[in-house]
Amino acid sequence: MNELVLRTNKGQYVGGETVYGAVYLQIDRVTSGTGVKLKFHGYEDFYYEERGSQRYSGTGEFSVMRGRKEHFDVEVPIYTSTDPIPLGCYVFPFQYELPADLPATFHCKGPLYEATIKYEVKACVIGKESNLKVSQPLIIREVVEPSLLKDAVRYEDQSEVLKCGCYRQGDISIVASLDRTEYTVGDTGTVSVDISNSTSVKIRNIRVNMKRVVHLMKGQWVCTAAEASKVRNRMSSSAGQPGPLVEKVWGETREGTSNKKIELALPVELKNLPPVVTLGKHIKCVYRILVDVGLKSSLSLPTGLLKIPYLHPPSNSEWDDWKPPHWVSQCERMTVEGKFAVSSNVLAQEEFAGLPTFQVLVENK
Repeated sequence: MNELVLRTNKGQYVGGETVYGAVYLQIDRVTSGTGVKLKFHGYEDFYYEERGSQRYSGTGEFSVMRGRKEHFDVEVPIYTSTDPIPLGCYVFPFQYELPADLPATFHCKGPLYEATIKYEVKACVIGKESNLKVSQPLIIREVVEPSLLKDAVRYEDQSEVLKCGCYRQGDISIVASLDRTEYTVGDTGTVSVDISNSTSVKIRNIRVNMKRVVHLMKGQWVCTAAEASKVRNRMSSSAGQPGPLVEKVWGETREGTSNKKIELALPVELKNLPPVVTLGKHIKCVYRILVDVGLKSSLSLPTGLLKIPYLHPPSNSEWDDWKPPHWVSQCERMTVEGKFAVSSNVLAQEEFAGLPTFQVLVENK
C-alpha cells in the first residue's frame, strides 16, 4: 500500500521558532503521483450571533459578526518530477520559520459564538492520487512576557473597619495569591487566601470565583439567507462590537468564623479550558479570579482580583502518540529545494536527531 506520513521535531512551538521535520513516502505499487507538496497554515476565526430587540420578519435572516486573520498560508512543492514516482521509500526533510508573536492555539464555543485559533502542516502527493495526504496539528504557545507577570498572581488589601461609621474597630487584612505564574491546561493550581481580622466583626463567608473573559474584536457584520439557514429565530444586529463574553468556570464558598486568622488553600482544576490568548488580532481570552469576603454586618470589603497570566495549551497528543511505520528506516533521502529546503549542515544538527533516519547524523557533528 502506498503511504504518506509526516513528522516534526516537536509537538509545540512559539512564534518565531523554526519547525523542522520530514515527509516520509512509501510507493509499493504503481502510482500516477509525480511529486510531493507541503503546506503550512495558521489562522484565527470567529463568529458571533447577536441577540437584539428587533427581529427580521419573514426573511429568515439574522445578523452575525465574523472575524478572520490568516497568520500564514504557505504551500509549495518540495519534490516534482515529469514522471510518476518510482517504487521505493523516500524521505523529504523540510524547515519553516514561523512568524513572530503568534497567538496560542485556541478553541472556545458558547451559545452565541465560536472562536478558533488553529495551526497545522499538511503534505500530499501531487497528481491524480489525491487521496494520498496527511496533516499534523501544530500547537502554539505564546511567548512569556515578564511584564505580564508583575503583581498578577498576588493581591493584598488592608481595610479599616468603623463602628457606626466613625469609631475605628480595627483592620481586616487580606492576602490572596496563586501558586504559579504559568499553568498548562490540565494542571491543578492553588488559590491561597489569608485573612487577619483584628476587629470584633465576624467573617460571614469567603467566596472565590474564576471567570473566563473572551473578547471578540474587529469583526464585520453580515446578514445573509445562507447564514440564516443554519440557525432559526436569530435577532437583528447593531453596528457595534460585542462586549466581553464572561462565564464563570469555577467557584468555591467557605463559611467564615470569628477566628482572628483564617488560612485557606483552594485547589483549582484547570481541565477542559481554552488557554489564555493575549496576542490575537480578533480573539483574546483571559481568566480572572475574584475573592470576596463577606462580613456579618452591613460593611463590605473590596473585591480581590487575581489574574492567570498564562494558561498554555495542552500537549500535542497526536504528536505524542505517533509511531513510525516500519518502512521509514529504509527511506532514501531526497533533496528538497525552494522555501522549505534544509542545508546539509542543519541536517547534521540536533534539530533532526529525533526524526527517523536522521539520528545517526548527530554523531558526525
